[in-house]
Amino acid sequence: MFLLSLPQLLVLLLSLPLWGRLGIASRLIAVQAGVSFLADIAAYYCMSTWNSNNEFIYNLYMLFEFILISGAIYYSINHITIKKIIKFLLIAFPIVVLLSYIKLEFTRLNHLALVINFILLSVFNLIYLVFPDYRDPKSVQPMLWVSIGHVVYFLGVTPYFTGREFIIENWPEMADTLFDYINNMLAVLRYLLIALGFALLYFRNEKPIRA
Repeated sequence: MFLLSLPQLLVLLLSLPLWGRLGIASRLIAVQAGVSFLADIAAYYCMSTWNSNNEFIYNLYMLFEFILISGAIYYSINHITIKKIIKFLLIAFPIVVLLSYIKLEFTRLNHLALVINFILLSVFNLIYLVFPDYRDPKSVQPMLWVSIGHVVYFLGVTPYFTGREFIIENWPEMADTLFDYINNMLAVLRYLLIALGFALLYFRNEKPIRA
């Protein structure tokens, strides 16, 4: 688990020497990578050391992920309508998810909220990639690689998490295997692509573009 989480740590470490020259969007992505790394480590020790259910950690992390990545896209585009939609969802989605725990058990992973989170973040990042006219000119690096990494991951894992509860119920022995092959491998690819964006920015000779 620790080795699979190293790409998140790599993103954070690559961002540190650039921090003073990074804009808000890139800083939010670096923070999100750091939070993801800490969540994975906490979840691992929760299971291995304390033999406890760790799904509540990912319920909390999901909210941080949505806020940080949506915020990064918000600061990376200049389309007023899209920015208003993202701003509304930045408030509405976390509130709805938190209210859902009045009826749902917080210690169990909220698969519906997770899938909605993935879909929304996929759409936000696709908008950034597909409509270059919507991009803030200052946000080309490293947000282009960030969005590619996010689209690859979110679109790749959404079908799996949509049917995860069904898989666990009917083929429990397959659930962890599929998780390892789909989620873990795509997560590594996601953060390696993001790390590439920061690395390219780091090794550029000219002053990095604020993003």
